[in-house]
Amino acid sequence: MWTDDWIGLPYAERGRGPEAFDCLGLWLALQRARFGREIPDPDCTMQAALKRSVVDGLRPQFDRVDAAEEGDALLFLSRRASTPSRLRPQ
Repeated sequence: MWTDDWIGLPYAERGRGPEAFDCLGLWLALQRARFGREIPDPDCTMQAALKRSVVDGLRPQFDRVDAAEEGDALLFLSRRASTPSRLRPQ
């Protein structure tokens, strides 16, 4: 499977691979490797990106969808939200 080389790689804060990843780094690598999408790296952790509203600047590159598919991002933006936002890169 195309993910075999990534199994067992360690977590590293702000890790962008190929030796280690954080959540955002792994998602960015997935977008490049699986879908050929080049999404700008905000050069921070996912949590910092949300706090700094980096996501707002990237929002025009994503479409909100009703059902998630492979490669989509699920964002849990609020403790009160009952369901996550499902976003698909364009």
